[in-house]
Amino acid sequence: MLKILMASIMALSFFNLSFGEILDKGIACVMPQKSDGSYSSAHRLRYVVVSGEYINEGTKSQNYNPNVNYAVTEWPNDEFSVFYIAFDSELLPVDLITKDERGRVHKIKKAYTTQCS
Repeated sequence: MLKILMASIMALSFFNLSFGEILDKGIACVMPQKSDGSYSSAHRLRYVVVSGEYINEGTKSQNYNPNVNYAVTEWPNDEFSVFYIAFDSELLPVDLITKDERGRVHKIKKAYTTQCS
């Protein structure tokens, strides 16, 4: 259910259709943490920021905190990750260390250039 909801959000947001639940969208630099504590090279991924309340409504669950926002990224293999970004309504151009929905640690930031550095 999460995959269907996120695919719908991503498709609508990047075709410039109006979608009131999207707080921010763009390209993010995402760096997964390796088992040794270092970070992998950055991946440039499309993202949207939505509320936990919206994700819970769409998935008919209570898995996400309804009072905070999440960045949802789309990976090249058509998988999605959901990153907790607290009360911010947009990604910032500075590294945020956070966990995805499976508890894996990543660094994520908004990309303002064509390179992730």
